Amino acid sequence: MTNKLTQKPDLDKELLVSIIMPTLNEEAYLSKSLSNIINNDFDLKKVELIIIDGGSKDETISIVKSFSKKININLFIYEDCSVYKALNIGLSHAKGKYFLRVDARSLIPKDYIRKTIGHFKNGIQCVGGRQIQFGKTVKSKAIAEVTNSFIGTGGAKFRISKKSCYVDSVYLGVYKTDYLRYLGGFEDSSKYVSEDSYINYLIRKNKQKVFLDSSIEVKYPAKLSFRDLAKQYFIYGAGRCFIFKKHRKFTSIRQLIPILYLMTYFIIFCTSLINPNYFILSIFLLFLHLFFIVICNISEIKNLKKLYYKVISNFIIHFCWPIGFIGFFISPKVHKFIIKILT
Repeated sequence: MTNKLTQKPDLDKELLVSIIMPTLNEEAYLSKSLSNIINNDFDLKKVELIIIDGGSKDETISIVKSFSKKININLFIYEDCSVYKALNIGLSHAKGKYFLRVDARSLIPKDYIRKTIGHFKNGIQCVGGRQIQFGKTVKSKAIAEVTNSFIGTGGAKFRISKKSCYVDSVYLGVYKTDYLRYLGGFEDSSKYVSEDSYINYLIRKNKQKVFLDSSIEVKYPAKLSFRDLAKQYFIYGAGRCFIFKKHRKFTSIRQLIPILYLMTYFIIFCTSLINPNYFILSIFLLFLHLFFIVICNISEIKNLKKLYYKVISNFIIHFCWPIGFIGFFISPKVHKFIIKILT
C-alpha cells in the first residue's frame, strides 16, 4: 500500500537535490532532524524531500505532514519496508541531480548540502562528513564517547578523522543520482547490509573516489542501553560479513583485527577445557584487554561510574561486532537467533 503526500511550492527552479529519509517510529528525533534540513543555507526551492515510511505507529506521519508547508515533501508508505528497500524506492522517485541520504535521527549541520555537493570533481562519486554521537545520560554519553574513539571503533575515519581526505566509507553519503542508478542502487537482498560501506565499496571497485570532509559533523544519538548497543554491533558485523561473502573481500583491513582476536581467544578458551594451563592464559588475555581499555580511558579515573560504562561499552563493541560477523558467516540463521536473544 502506498500513500503519497504532495506539497507543491513555487518550484520555478530546477530541482537540484533529492533528500531521501527512511522512517519507522521516529517521533523522538524526527522534528529536530527535519528542522535541521530546512534550516540549511541552501535554496529549498531546489530541494525535494522523499520520505519512505515502513508503517509507523507513533506520531511520525503527523510530524512529516506538519513540515509539508516548509519544504517540498513526497511521502510514501510501504508496510514492513526495510531501510535498504526504502532507499531504492527513494532513488526510483528522485528527480534531483544529487541524492542525499539522511537518517531520521541524524542532525545535519546548516552547511551540509552546500558543502557536500561542492566536492564533486576529480572522480569523486560520494561525499560525506563525520558522525558525532551524543548522549544525554551518563551511560549514553559514555557510549557516545566510545563510539567516537579510535579504541572503541577501530579507527574508522568518518568517526575520528580531523583531516579531510579520501576514505573507504563515509556516514550517510551524498551521491550523483544518475551514478547511483548506474551502480544498480542499494543492496536490498538481505536484512543485514551495511548500506554505507557497501555502496562505497562499489564506488571504489569502479575506480572512483569517496571523500570525507572532516569539517562536516553530523550529530547522531547514542544508544541508551548496553543491550541496544550489542544488537547494533551484531548487525554491523553481519552487514560487513554480507559484503565479504558476496565479494570475498574486506572493505578495510582493520576489520580483520577484531575477528582474529575473537578467534584466537575462542581457540585458547576451548583448549583450556582440555588443558587447564590454557585457562590461565585465556584469563590473562582477557585481563590484558581490560587493562588496555582502562589505560586508554584513564582520564575518567575520578568518575568511576562513567569509566565502568566506557569499559563495558568497549567490550561490547570489541566482541559483538566479530561475533555478528562470524555468526552470519556460519549461517544467517545463527545470527538471527542471536538477535532474537537480544530482543
